This record gives sequence, C-alpha cells and structure tokens, in this order.
Amino acid sequence: MFSRIMVAIIAFILPWQTRWLLQTPTIGTSRFEFGVVGIYVSAVAVLIWLCQEIWMARKEIFAWTHALTQEKKYALGALGIFLAAQIIFSHARLLTIQFLLQVFLLIGFALVIYFRPTLKRAAAAGFLLAAVLQALLGAVQVPTDVTFANKIMGIPLRQASTPGVAVVVANGIRHLRAYGGQPHPNVFGMFMLCALLAYFWTLRTAASTQPVWQLAILLCSGLLLSFSRTAWAGFIIFVALAWYARAKLSDRQKQLLLTSAFTMAALGIIFFPFITGRLTANGALEDKSLSERATGIAEWKTVTRNNWIVGTGVGAYTTALTDVEGYNRVPVHDVPLLVFAEFGVIGMALFGFFAWKFWPKKVSLFVLILLPAALFDHYLYSLWAGQVLVIFTLLFTLDVT
Repeated sequence: MFSRIMVAIIAFILPWQTRWLLQTPTIGTSRFEFGVVGIYVSAVAVLIWLCQEIWMARKEIFAWTHALTQEKKYALGALGIFLAAQIIFSHARLLTIQFLLQVFLLIGFALVIYFRPTLKRAAAAGFLLAAVLQALLGAVQVPTDVTFANKIMGIPLRQASTPGVAVVVANGIRHLRAYGGQPHPNVFGMFMLCALLAYFWTLRTAASTQPVWQLAILLCSGLLLSFSRTAWAGFIIFVALAWYARAKLSDRQKQLLLTSAFTMAALGIIFFPFITGRLTANGALEDKSLSERATGIAEWKTVTRNNWIVGTGVGAYTTALTDVEGYNRVPVHDVPLLVFAEFGVIGMALFGFFAWKFWPKKVSLFVLILLPAALFDHYLYSLWAGQVLVIFTLLFTLDVT
C-alpha cells in the first residue's frame, strides 16, 4: 500500500517544473536556457523512493546480476564505456552529468513499475490527476491570455503581449496558447495526449460503469488549446491505431475513442480560425517557426561535422553552437538528429548494442503517438518535461508480464 501511494504521489508531481536553480548562465545579453543547471523537486522524490525500493529488493537485484548471460554482461560493459566516454568527451561535463542523472532516475522509476505491475494503476491515477489539474490551468490561461505565476508548480508569468511567448494569431490578434504547467504549449499538448493514452490503458479492464466523457472532454480540450501541431498529429495516430484494433477494445475504451474524436471535431469547428492559422503556415509567426527549424538543421550540420566520432556529449549540444546568443541556442528540432549529434558514431554503436540486448521485445504500436514530436521537435529528449512524457508513454505501451 505504501509503495502504491508513493508511486501515485510521484506520478502526480513529475510533470511539475519546480526546481532549485544552481547555475543560470548567460551568453551575450541573454540567458542560456539550455545551460541551466538545477535540481527538480520531483527528481529528488524519485531518488528517495528508488533508494528505498532498491534496498528492499537488494537480494533479488543481486540474484539477477549473477543470472545475467555473458552477452548481457558485455552489453552492460558497453553501456559503462558509453557513459564514461560521454562525460570525458563532453563539451559541458556538468550538463552531461545532469542529463544522465535525470534520465537514469526516470528509467529507474519506470523499471520498478515494469517489474511490479501492481503499481502501474497507481502511476496512471497520479499522472491523470496531474493532467486534470494542468488541463484546468490551460482552460483558464487561453481566455485570460496569461499564465499566472506559481512557485510551487514552477510556472512563470507569461502574457500574450510579451515577445517570445507562444501565441496563435487569429484576425490579427495574439492569443496565448495553453501552457498548463509546462515549459511550452507543445509539451502541454503532448502531456494531454499521453494522459489520454494512460486513461485508455486504465479502461482495458476497469469494472466501473461510470461514464468516461467528462475526463475525455477535459483532456481533449487541453490538447486542442495547446495548438500544438505535433500533438494533434499524435492524436490522429492514436485514433487510427485504436480504430484498427477496435475488435479488441473494451466497451469503455470504445466510448473514450468516440468521445475524444467527437470532442476534437467539435472544438475544431469552434476554434477554426485559430487552427487554420496553425496549419496553413501563413503569417509572421509561422514563417519564424519554419525559419528557426531550417537554421537549426544548418547548425546541426556544422556541429555534427566537428563532433561526428564521439559527439558533443548528452545534454551538451547547445554548448557546441558558436556565435549564437544564449536565447537562440536551442537544440535542432529533430530528436534522431539531436541524438546522433550528442552520441556520435561510437556512442550510437555502444548504446545500440546495449539497447538491442535489453530492450523489451513487445511494445505496443501506440508508442507511435510520440513520432511527430520526435521528428519535428526536440523536447522529448532535451527537456525534463519531455523525458517524463516518454517514460509514461513507454509504461503504458510496453508489454508487462
């Protein structure tokens, strides 16, 4: 019971952005956001819980390590060499260490739940509760055109009139896109989609007869109000995959699917002027977005040309960008390209060998909801908030036996 409560609490606070800032560098006249070093409150919670779980299962872990095949021991050795090389050859060792610690904490959190499936429903409950809270925040932010600051959840003040804030333009007027409690509306949109997937998973065997439409409408409203094209594309993939597998779905899963599709269609009609602005790629904001992505590809070519063997080090890509102000030092908007630049050829080979030996053999196709964001953005890899979403998506798509 204690473990279930702890998992639910951690899943609830993981999407929060509360952190203690230890280093906030500037380059030129602007803050270097991807050079910030800090400690997330939720990461501390995961660390404490993991230490307790590892101590409780120390005998099982010891037995597992002794039962490993020779090939898997080689794979673990490859992982160790990979990690050492990443730190040694990194352009910013502190950022690389921070990145690795965060990722391993999330992987540890997921592994405990993977090997203890009874905790999975508690994780889903906490994650969905967090999604409800942030969906309500998003519903308030859009009509008021402001994100009210909240130190507890790590939410800064943003206004639609402020340059650099993510907005959508309709009839020449700037309107704030829903942030919820996330660092960007694109992250918030994917959060809503991942929560929808978690809800979809809980309805597989749920015996309750309570209607599903309330939560479905709330999550889909947040998804649409994020005005995130990659999250919308992920939703289309979700609906297509669920429709393809409709013969295997429970009645409540079918209700969720139909309610979600109807809600998105209805909201699409209501917010049609906003949506056309996002989809037609016309206007100054959309031109700026396309230009930034093109510039990012050009910068990636330069960085990769100089670091193709060992990479820049994970989390250190932006430090390899030269002659770029801090505010404009952002990763390339493509996760595969970003991973290659930071891993290098040797890193890709070492990590690929490790993943080949340890990756679960059965993964649901629903993991493909992440594909649009992975191909056209960077946050699933570069931001703590995105890494959290990847971990939860994998939790609800991996085959747990």
